[in-house]
Amino acid sequence: MLKVYLVLIFLLGLKIVHGQRPLTINEIEPKIDSIQKDVDTIYFYAKALNLSKKLLNDSLLMNRSDYIVLKTRDTLSVIYYKKNLVLIEVSFRVGQNKPFFISTKNRTIAPREYEHINIKKQLYNYVESNDIKLLKCDDCYFDELLIPYLEGFKYYFLSVNDLENNIPFGVDHIFTINLQGNVLSHKIIHENKLRSFNLIGLNGDTVGVFYVGCKDCLYIQATDISKYRLFRPNWWEGDLKSRASRARRTYFYNHEFNKITIERFPNELH
Repeated sequence: MLKVYLVLIFLLGLKIVHGQRPLTINEIEPKIDSIQKDVDTIYFYAKALNLSKKLLNDSLLMNRSDYIVLKTRDTLSVIYYKKNLVLIEVSFRVGQNKPFFISTKNRTIAPREYEHINIKKQLYNYVESNDIKLLKCDDCYFDELLIPYLEGFKYYFLSVNDLENNIPFGVDHIFTINLQGNVLSHKIIHENKLRSFNLIGLNGDTVGVFYVGCKDCLYIQATDISKYRLFRPNWWEGDLKSRASRARRTYFYNHEFNKITIERFPNELH
């Protein structure tokens, strides 16, 4: 009787697994629209942060301070601060490569800046008190971004490095936080750095990147695209390509048109 029972459980499990169908293109597309918006937001915040770092070129003031990135209308400001003082402020129009405002004059932290800094402190306390290990890729450090999201924020820890032609896909952390600074959720985007391969053109040049997406992912990840968009060498002209085995789909991100497209796995009818 026990053997019969175990066989029935096994057959039921097989039915559930094989009964799962891949998502259709029509089911995927609304989520892709949402991912595309996240890509643009993360990218512009991260771009402003990285441009400010290059501009300051590891100055002593920058190295001795912490930072936040704030958006006000069409402006992104990178605020370097220590204790109750702003030490450096670098402001960009969204998407622009050159700042329109730079100040190294010390000033008191403004109320809105303080609110963001306080939320950041609360998150740090939460991570420490709950003994959360913020894993990152080898040879990586975190770019940290606090971005408004619905009735609260998302706090991103993005694994990045300074290696040439090396984009660390994966090991990013996203915390969802309410307006009071309470953490609602924590998600890790790929717990291990994903393998990536250069796509070689007919003339032998690298024309894009293919990386193996996680088996349990249904979609390409906004953080992966944002890092590709930010750190992709100018001479890479091709797409970012990712396979999502669970969805049985291959996703392509085209840098030139800033667009995500979807391709079925071979022999898929959906």
